[in-house]
Amino acid sequence: MGRVIGLDLSEEFLSGGLNNSSLFKLQYLQNLNLAHNYFNSSIPFKFGTLKNLKCLNLSNAGFHGQIPAQISLLTNLSTLDLSTSLGSQNILKLQNPNIGVFLQNLTNITELYLDGVRVSAKGEKWCHALSSLQKLKVLSMSSCNISGPIDSSLATLQGLSVVRLNLNNISSPVPEFFANFSNLINLELSSCRLSGRFPTGIFQIQTLRVLDISNNQDLHGVLPNFLQHAVLHTMNLSNTIFSGKLPGSISNLKQLSILDVYNCLFIETLPTSMSELTQLVHLELSYNKFTGPLPSFNMAKNLRYLSVLHNKLNGTISRTHFEGLENVLIINLGDNSFSGKIPVSLFALPSLQELTLSHNGFDGPLDELPNVASSKLQLIDLSSNKFRGPIPESIFHLEELRFLQLSANEFSGTIRLDMIQSLKNLHTLGFSSNDLSVDITSDNDHDFPSFPRLEYVLLGSWPFDDLNSNLYILDLHSNQLSGSIPTFTKYIVHVDYSSNKFNTAPLDIDKYIPFVYFLSLSNNSFQGKIHEAFCNFSYLRLLDLSYNSFNDSIPMCLMERNSILRVLNLDGNKLQGYISDTISSSCNLRFLSLNGNHLSGVIPNSLANCQSLQVLNLGKNQFSDRFPCYLRNISTLRVLILRSNKLNATQPYTVADHIFAYYVTSNQFGGRYLDSVTVVYKDQPRTFIKIPTIFTSLDLSSNHFQGPIPEELASLRGLHVLNLSHNAFSGHIPSSIGNLINLESLDLSNNNLSGEIPPMLASIDALGYLDLSFNHLRGKIPTGAHMQTFESRYFDGNEGLCGLPLKDCTNDEVGHSPPTLPVQEMYGSIEFEWNFLSVELGLIFGFGAVILPLMLLERWRVLYWKLVDNLLYKVVPQLDFVYEHYRGQRYRTLRWIE
Repeated sequence: MGRVIGLDLSEEFLSGGLNNSSLFKLQYLQNLNLAHNYFNSSIPFKFGTLKNLKCLNLSNAGFHGQIPAQISLLTNLSTLDLSTSLGSQNILKLQNPNIGVFLQNLTNITELYLDGVRVSAKGEKWCHALSSLQKLKVLSMSSCNISGPIDSSLATLQGLSVVRLNLNNISSPVPEFFANFSNLINLELSSCRLSGRFPTGIFQIQTLRVLDISNNQDLHGVLPNFLQHAVLHTMNLSNTIFSGKLPGSISNLKQLSILDVYNCLFIETLPTSMSELTQLVHLELSYNKFTGPLPSFNMAKNLRYLSVLHNKLNGTISRTHFEGLENVLIINLGDNSFSGKIPVSLFALPSLQELTLSHNGFDGPLDELPNVASSKLQLIDLSSNKFRGPIPESIFHLEELRFLQLSANEFSGTIRLDMIQSLKNLHTLGFSSNDLSVDITSDNDHDFPSFPRLEYVLLGSWPFDDLNSNLYILDLHSNQLSGSIPTFTKYIVHVDYSSNKFNTAPLDIDKYIPFVYFLSLSNNSFQGKIHEAFCNFSYLRLLDLSYNSFNDSIPMCLMERNSILRVLNLDGNKLQGYISDTISSSCNLRFLSLNGNHLSGVIPNSLANCQSLQVLNLGKNQFSDRFPCYLRNISTLRVLILRSNKLNATQPYTVADHIFAYYVTSNQFGGRYLDSVTVVYKDQPRTFIKIPTIFTSLDLSSNHFQGPIPEELASLRGLHVLNLSHNAFSGHIPSSIGNLINLESLDLSNNNLSGEIPPMLASIDALGYLDLSFNHLRGKIPTGAHMQTFESRYFDGNEGLCGLPLKDCTNDEVGHSPPTLPVQEMYGSIEFEWNFLSVELGLIFGFGAVILPLMLLERWRVLYWKLVDNLLYKVVPQLDFVYEHYRGQRYRTLRWIE
């Protein structure tokens, strides 16, 4: 075969096995590259016969299974690449032999690429194995299933220039000795669960060009003063808890091209010296607390991406800020406090595709846009500002425009339909919350344009006789539409008419929209009976009829035919009668909310058939009978709301440990609150007080509980809010409550508690709210922490209680008389709501059936989850919206508020 020393067969679409290949006869081979092929087999052990190999590249070649030990016989290897791409179905393993045995003879290795190989070793083992490779310069082991901590034996590899360990479970601090790698060029440790303080010395390595420590939420640090002549090209600190300010010396990073500090804790003003970063291509500063004006970046001629979303920046944007940036594609200044008029030249940047200025204080009229014929703008978001006057007609000549959001401004005037029709690529249109009208008389010969998605259109009436058949998502919520809802196109799948003034719907609505998946008519003027046509949809996943004036009973069929329905919201109507106890055994409901109606009777036992239920809200009705103990058997249940009903009898002895939010206020529960209970927790029997330790808020106010407060409450160490007010608890306040070091709110008012206030209560540093009023407490109020800062009214109504903030104990009058109104007469008239603290709820309403190809479209899914989030926001007061960022886009999600 001759003396072939090099062979490159990469990306040749080779397939099949190699065991019988003549390749292994090339005994003089020094360089072999088989990368990016489709062998779909294990690595042949015959590679071990190619003794002269110096460079072997088998990356992404379709090999799988255990890496053969014979590879370790290739002692002349200087470069070995066995890496596979993330998500590849072909997985290589290095377990038998393990990494230590495999590497012990490969002492000439200078470059080692094992990305995606299942190494599965702890820090000491893989670090010791690598420490034998004293010539190693490039170490690339991303997503290798290795863990930490990083062992000090790695410090001997002083020649390292590239360290790439992304996507491993290191779960430890970054060692200080990394700062001693004086030849380091690339350090990539993203998504490693790193913690502790990042060594500032690493920033001072003169050769460092790439630093990526992103997505390590417990990693903190500050930026030092950068040295002159630094060569740093990429610095990614996103999704860490780096804090402090960006130093003015950042201008020393003359070669900096990518700076990403998204979602950190940086504060103060952006240094004006950032204007000197002329090589910037990607600048991501979103989700910090930067203040002050925005520096000019007009010297960064290669800038393509700029986002300062969700900061506290202010000031105006001048014409010179972005002047001459011919390559910029995306500018996002949203969610700040910018003000003043927008320079029209910003819209004329020749390469600009996305411009987001939403949620600021920009004002004034918009001038006509220049150069619209050559514009590449695809997204314009000016929503939630103070723009006024007419919308420039030139906006409707931006031929590539796909997303136009002008909602929540002060725009006025008339929009002609032919103007909108010229936007052939438009899929999202937002005009809501302005003072606009629509004129359809200027062009009656055209059908309504073929918009796949139309939302936020402010109209006083429905002007379209026939919707185009291509329309499959119709979102016109929060407008002024009235009368009967219009007919739809047959294939529409998403209809949102919420927050309008509609009052009637076709009795055979199911025949007009047979494929609808999402239907919201909430907050309109519908009344009368819910028609049975709503039961006849074959594909409906979400039905929201909340906040209308529907009366009569809930149609029996709506509770029976729920194998497809996932979300049912009937809140805020006038529904009455019983809930039918005929809920199907095939119930697939995830979310059921009947809050604020006049429903009565018992909570049906057949609710237990809804084994996928995650949110159940039956509050503010007239349900009676016993507490529905069977609900604890629904393992998916996360939020249970039963407040303000007529439930009575004894509180159940067991409560499911999986329920995060638990409201039973303003009912008529009685009996003593039992001390502890044994439940199955993570498949093991464990003893808990009835509300398990994952609770952060316990609210049993306005019931009939009696007896002493259980000592076991002290086991709820994570408790932030405890409300036992308006009951009949008696005895002393347990001193063990002082062990609840995270307690921020404690309300024991309007009970029959006696004795002295335990001194331990004064030692809770976190306590910011305390109400002990209207009991029978005596003695001196203990001193310490915040006890003396609470107002006197929170101690009123306790005979014999004295000391600050009440009168001095030496005085005759040391307290106030309790109210004459018995505690029991107050039940049902007072409702308390308390914030859950530091808990994040992950309510995932999953479903797997695919009924139409349209269901797979990303924009439909966004609309669907948007309304589900809104429903949760309505029924759970402890939920609030926050904004998160992913791949340059802003997303809204629900979190427990603090």
